[in-house]
Amino acid sequence: MEGDKAIVNNTRTAGGKLRWAKQMEVLLIDIWQENIEELRGARKNVHIYMEMAQTLMEAGFDVSYKDVRTKIENLTKKYRQEKNKLGPSGGAPSSWQHYELVHSFLGAYRIHNMEQNTLENENTREYFVELLDVGPDDREASTRSGSQRSGSTAPLLSAQRWTISRSL
Repeated sequence: MEGDKAIVNNTRTAGGKLRWAKQMEVLLIDIWQENIEELRGARKNVHIYMEMAQTLMEAGFDVSYKDVRTKIENLTKKYRQEKNKLGPSGGAPSSWQHYELVHSFLGAYRIHNMEQNTLENENTREYFVELLDVGPDDREASTRSGSQRSGSTAPLLSAQRWTISRSL
């Protein structure tokens, strides 16, 4: 290929999905770590996934941005599963080969810190009850008066909020 690195013909499943070799995963995780801030900031990340795929292609791996996006989603899901297995007390160390590396940059984000989220949301039910100050009698009265007004969504919203606060 005229001086360029030869593209590795990665193995794909019968359905066309890429089978990731360990060295590909490690490289992707490194690239992911470098781009984590950009991925977490933008709503649409296709351009970032394309750049990441390009970096992998330059390293000799035949991947698309969709392969990269899917693998990152799968790695994130696996990380969350492993983190949940550990539980708040730490538990036994994870046997997943990439846990420590992924944890080194994902663990700092609040969404992945379930213990912190649980502690901060301990009084969620009380918060919603106080905030809404809606009880069963209020809900019925609101619904009855709302049925007389056409096109009003206020009673429905009030009833939904009451249901949410009761389910917490």
